[in-house]
Amino acid sequence: MKKMAMVLVAGLVLTLLGCGSSSSGSASTCSSSTSSVSNANSSAVPVMGISSPMAGCSSSSASLRGAKSSLFASLAGVFHKLTMGMLRSHSSAKAADIKTTANAANDIASTLDASTAAACVASVGTLTPSVSAVSCYGPGLNYTNHPDHSTPSSNTGNLPTGDLGVWSSAEADGEACSAAKANAVVQNMSDTVNGAIRMAAAVACLLNTQSEALPTSGTSSNMASLWNSSHTLGAGLNLTTATVQRMADDASGRDTFKTTIAGSGSLNGTFSIVLTHSQASTTDFGGRVYGYFRPQSTSKNVGFSVVYQRSADTMTALAKSGDNSAGASTTFFDGSNNFDFGSAGFDSNGYYNLISLDPTTGLGTIYSAWQAGAGDSHARVFNANTSRDGAGNDVGYSYFGYGPKVTEAGTGTINRMICNWAGPNNSHTGLSNKAQAQTLARNASGIFTVSADYITYAATNSCDNSSSDFLAGVTGSSQAAVGTVTNNLVTLGAVGTIPTITAPTY
Repeated sequence: MKKMAMVLVAGLVLTLLGCGSSSSGSASTCSSSTSSVSNANSSAVPVMGISSPMAGCSSSSASLRGAKSSLFASLAGVFHKLTMGMLRSHSSAKAADIKTTANAANDIASTLDASTAAACVASVGTLTPSVSAVSCYGPGLNYTNHPDHSTPSSNTGNLPTGDLGVWSSAEADGEACSAAKANAVVQNMSDTVNGAIRMAAAVACLLNTQSEALPTSGTSSNMASLWNSSHTLGAGLNLTTATVQRMADDASGRDTFKTTIAGSGSLNGTFSIVLTHSQASTTDFGGRVYGYFRPQSTSKNVGFSVVYQRSADTMTALAKSGDNSAGASTTFFDGSNNFDFGSAGFDSNGYYNLISLDPTTGLGTIYSAWQAGAGDSHARVFNANTSRDGAGNDVGYSYFGYGPKVTEAGTGTINRMICNWAGPNNSHTGLSNKAQAQTLARNASGIFTVSADYITYAATNSCDNSSSDFLAGVTGSSQAAVGTVTNNLVTLGAVGTIPTITAPTY
């Protein structure tokens, strides 16, 4: 099994920890305030109680992010609102885990503001996500004398990563494990789609350096030649298409732009990205980004799609993705350009993420499912919800369990807990309607910590253990006696009902 890491969810990772310099050479800067501030191009929108990453960005150039291309400027600010570092606080982000929100926002702002073609494309590079595991969640487990083995006194083995759910209550810094995991759920698509947005921003920036306005209805402009002559990476990132197209207004009068970027090179293999964004107002917009690429140093292709929509006080997003083990196909999409788990391109690692949030408070709900291969009997599922209680405190709850395959109805919901997924004589029947759970509250330091844990189980078919011979230890540590274990798994809904989300369409 592969780690539950390559989860494709659009957006900027929302960890306000500060800003860094940009490589594009523009004078854009971002601050890391957690207060509610705004500028001309981005309203302050707290996400999970954290302020908008674009809110602290200032710019020395108003041309591109100003009136000339306000719709594209809005596009650059969309994704941090629709996808959040779900429960991540603004303190103590792991350096290897997450690029700070302010830095990610600064990358896009700097790209948009660049004044030369070379500066427009200087910071655009790989789409490959930066993967980092959450240590408390789904570790590998070495065992000796597993009680489900036919001869318990003579067996040893290893349970692979990703299947064991919430294994310990919190990360080393005190952050609840489900909070850390929810943040990791959005990390990798954030990297990939931020890369896609930077490419789209670079195309618009190239238009700006040529003193060209964004296209009028029904027309397009292709900046591929200018891109290739300006980018120092050469064969590492060569484009055949870099087109911005103004689409005809829809029935509701929305302005719609479509950016298509395609090419090849050592950074992303052969890749294609299409981003369409329609907007009636700052509180009424929607769109889709979809595409495929080949991660560096791999032989597989990854396809993804994200559909997003904001209507008044609700933002929703649906992200789906998958890959193939041999890179034989880039056929990932249905007739509407949504990722299709029944496509020829999918045979390994399928991901489904449905998110809804209140753009004012940033609090919301996530349904996340991961399936290691097309033949798996179930998907591993993580659900979380945060809200503000009557006293004004940020609280939440989460569940981990197993549910329908990504190709089946009900994807993203939990219907059982399987405690021995890959061990000896394993059974996937599991415990019906049971799951791990945590309840959460944000503390004075700003991080979500555990209020109550319901995560105890043994990695056996019964989820309990009475064998004195059963030894186990997380990979890299010594094994010890498991001892007597009686699970405290909860009936689904016991700590809170995960709200229903209506998936966005576009």
